[in-house]
Amino acid sequence: MFSHGWPLSSDDWDAQLMFFLGHGYRVIAHDRRGHGRSAQLADGHDMDHYADDLATQADVINNDLVAFIQS
Repeated sequence: MFSHGWPLSSDDWDAQLMFFLGHGYRVIAHDRRGHGRSAQLADGHDMDHYADDLATQADVINNDLVAFIQS
């Protein structure tokens, strides 16, 4: 699961996503709150919320073998 830094978006991972897809991996890149194609929320822009969002996404895909990659 690829997670971008401020002030980027998931689009910044395109080259890495294509590389790992080409090697048979399942890849996910998400936009943090208020970035890219995510909802433009007025609150929740702190590391606790960002971490909770990532944990929720990992739970949704229901896979114990998730690697988190952060820029």
